[in-house]
Amino acid sequence: LLEQPQDDDAEQTPYYVNRIIQFQQSRDLRAREFHYLDHPAMGMLVQVSPYTLPPLPLPPLEGSVDIPGAVPAGSASQLP
Repeated sequence: LLEQPQDDDAEQTPYYVNRIIQFQQSRDLRAREFHYLDHPAMGMLVQVSPYTLPPLPLPPLEGSVDIPGAVPAGSASQLP
C-alpha cells in the first residue's frame, strides 16, 4: 500500500462495517505448510508455526533485596 499525501482540506471518507462474514471451519493443519480455507464470500491463506515458550524468570533468592543501581553478586571482581 502506498500512502497518499493528506491535505488538511481534503475530505476523509469514513469506513464502516457493513457486512460480517462468519467463517467456521474445522480441519487439521500441518505446521510450516500453507493452507487455503475457502468460503463462498472469501478465502483465507493460513500458515501455522510452532511456538516455544520462553523460559520463566527465576524467582528472587530468599533474603536478597533488590536495590536499584546495586552491583549484582559475582560481578564485583570484574570492576576496574
